[in-house]
Formats: sequence, C-alpha cells, structure tokens
Amino acid sequence: ARFDFNWKALRMQNIGWLFAISRFGNFDLEYFAQGGFWLTLSQFGSMASGFAMTLVLGNFLSKETYGEYRYLNSVVSILGIFSLSGLGVSLIRAAAQNYFGTLNTAFKKQLLWSLLASLAAFVLGGYYYLLDKNGFALVLGSFGLPAPVINAASLADSFLIGLGKFSLSSAFYLISTALLTTFVVAIAVMAP
Repeated sequence: ARFDFNWKALRMQNIGWLFAISRFGNFDLEYFAQGGFWLTLSQFGSMASGFAMTLVLGNFLSKETYGEYRYLNSVVSILGIFSLSGLGVSLIRAAAQNYFGTLNTAFKKQLLWSLLASLAAFVLGGYYYLLDKNGFALVLGSFGLPAPVINAASLADSFLIGLGKFSLSSAFYLISTALLTTFVVAIAVMAP
C-alpha cells in the first residue's frame, strides 16, 4: 500500500491558522512576513560581513594593531552618542504616516547634530596628535570629516523602511556594509 499524504492541504490548513491568528491579533501577516525576510537577510549579511572582517583582520594584523583597531572602533562608536540616534525611529513612523516633508527636516537636524560628533573626534584627534600618536589622530580626523554626511545619509534607510520598501532598504544596507568591509579589509591587507 502506498502512503499518500496531502501535503498541500496540510500546508493550506496551517496557513489558514496563521491568517486567523493575524486577524485576531489585528496585524497584516503578508506585510510582516515580507518585511521579516528582508530584515533577516540584512542581519545575515551584516553578521557575515563582520565575521569576514574579523577573520581577515585577525589574520593580517598583529595583536597590537588589531587591539588598536578595536579600541578606535569603540571610540568612534562612543562618539556617535553626540548624533541623534533616535531620529531614524521617528522618521520611520513619519514616513509610514505619509509625512514626507520630515525627511528634509530630519536630514538637516542629523547633519547639524552630527557636527558635534565631528568636533569631538577632532578634539580627541588633536589630543592624540599632542601625545605623538599620529595614527590615532589620523583615524579620528578621517572619521570626523565625513561623519555628518554619512549619518544624515543613513536616514534614507529609515525612510525606506517607513515606506515599506524593505527590499530596497535591505539592498541599500547590504551594499553600504559590503563597501565598508571591502574598504577596511583592503587597508588591512595592504598595510605593512
């Protein structure tokens, strides 16, 4: 006797339960599943990029140089406190409610507040320059120059999420992460 099971009927029955739960919970299951897929893809790409960067930097840099890289990475992250980190969340909400004029306002505010992070990076870079740590000063100075523009441009990702354009947001995020990883790895490989 042949075992014949109707997988399609079982699958449709399970999907029916999911749609019933979504109606009961008052949320759009298709929207949730689509957005969740792209968010998961972005997170996977980010983790893969971080793993590749750590692997390459750990193999090509000395312990001291890698430790300095991690230290400077932490300092740059801390300097990000001066920028308005919660502005992206507000922009997601505004875009979802079709307040499109907020992108321009948010961009200007982010640009202005990120100047504080740049100023802090320049002050800290000057301090390290006085201590004759020119490498640290150079890294902090090179962070300080493009930081306002990069922080303000990153609001595009939040705006796309608010519009429900998860695939475009994911592509934007993955491309920028890949470019950053490629840039850091190329410098590590070419460094003496």
